[in-house]
Amino acid sequence: MEEQHNHKQHLSVGNYIIACLIRRAAPMLKSIAQRSGVSFDLIWPDGSRLHCGAGERRFCCRLRNTRAVLALLLRHDSRLGEAFLDGDIDLEGDLTSMLRLRSLFNDVSPLDHLRQIYLQPLLGGQTRQDKRWIHQHYDEAPEFYLSFLDRRHRCYSHGYFSMENESLEDAISRKLQTALDALRLPPGARILDVGAGWGAMTEFGAQRGYHMVSLTLSRQSEKFVNELIQKHSLSAAVVHGGSRAGSCQGFVIFRRRGRSPGVRGRAFG
Repeated sequence: MEEQHNHKQHLSVGNYIIACLIRRAAPMLKSIAQRSGVSFDLIWPDGSRLHCGAGERRFCCRLRNTRAVLALLLRHDSRLGEAFLDGDIDLEGDLTSMLRLRSLFNDVSPLDHLRQIYLQPLLGGQTRQDKRWIHQHYDEAPEFYLSFLDRRHRCYSHGYFSMENESLEDAISRKLQTALDALRLPPGARILDVGAGWGAMTEFGAQRGYHMVSLTLSRQSEKFVNELIQKHSLSAAVVHGGSRAGSCQGFVIFRRRGRSPGVRGRAFG
């Protein structure tokens, strides 16, 4: 009996918290709908529905628990994404219209901003903090990233398109070639690739006669690129962190007028 009473008390406290959050979130969401011109519905954890905007709804968002409501109230896009992946948020309707609202959903919590930008690096050190974020971001199975990256190079950033109907693979090839051409290095030169990713520049540069040395802080990336090097017998190496610092010797720092310093490779011998 006492256990049942505690359970009911816990539910009542949870419902009270959600009701308070709803009162805070509703005006903000109606303002967002008015500013964006996108109308939408929200279904709260208690089942009640809120319509935001003057027109017909474009999409519907169901919030299943307090965590989802809190992420929405904070306008923290990464927390919203995590809540969706964890099943705390369901979406249906025109998702393109929903994505138009993303610019209005950023972290507006000053305390959270101070924690991430100043407190965590101060207590844990910036280098350790960067390693933790890189590990969290990249150390997923490669198959996850390969499911949406270009099929030719597995490049993690944008391409250079010359026409509207050009393939992503050709645009990425042009971007990589543009980067190599900008270095103006002779055949056989060493190039330091900071951030190996899934071996896009490692493979592209090595196939064009350069010796590539690629740095990574991700064990998954290191394993994948090492296998790529062995499979295609590439003149390249991948270095995890500072574990084999000797592999990164022989590079010179160069300065370009009006720009920050960069790293440039040099020819063997």
